[in-house]
Amino acid sequence: MRRNEADVSFITSVKSSIMSDGFMVTVLLAIVLVLPNLLFSGTWWYESLHIIKWAAAFIPVGLLVFAAGLRIASGRAKDPVIDPFGALWLFLALLLLLQPLWAPVRSFPTFAREWFFFAALWGVYVTARKGLKKGSLELFLWGASFNAALNVLFAELQARGLQGIFPFIYPVPGLYIGNTGQQNMFGLW
Repeated sequence: MRRNEADVSFITSVKSSIMSDGFMVTVLLAIVLVLPNLLFSGTWWYESLHIIKWAAAFIPVGLLVFAAGLRIASGRAKDPVIDPFGALWLFLALLLLLQPLWAPVRSFPTFAREWFFFAALWGVYVTARKGLKKGSLELFLWGASFNAALNVLFAELQARGLQGIFPFIYPVPGLYIGNTGQQNMFGLW
């Protein structure tokens, strides 16, 4: 019986430390904003690469939202988790789930991808607002801006057919998609 109590207290301390000190939030958001653009996009990759890039963006966000949910469910969240803007955003994400009832959906995979993107941004907003280490937000914004500028540079090279000299740029000459093929990946582009 004592071992079970120790296990529960360990799990509780892990859950509270994930969100309270901000370390895991900071690390996971850094992964979300940086890793998708750094995943190799060279000549020998196929369309499954995009799935890997989406996974690199959404798995850390899923972990953040799951940890935040555990913290809320355990009653350790002392202040309101969702501010009015976050509540409105959550309402819109839930409303989008009902959209197929009155508007025909042309592509369910695209609808699902866009909904998960919108909902994941809500998760990033809520966890970043409550869980980032002090001063980290500015670093993330500068990092995301640099990431976006690099993506625009790659897209310009692609549009001019100059990506061939760089094997790490996705090989789609004449198209303006950047390094990742992501129109909706995390970042500020």
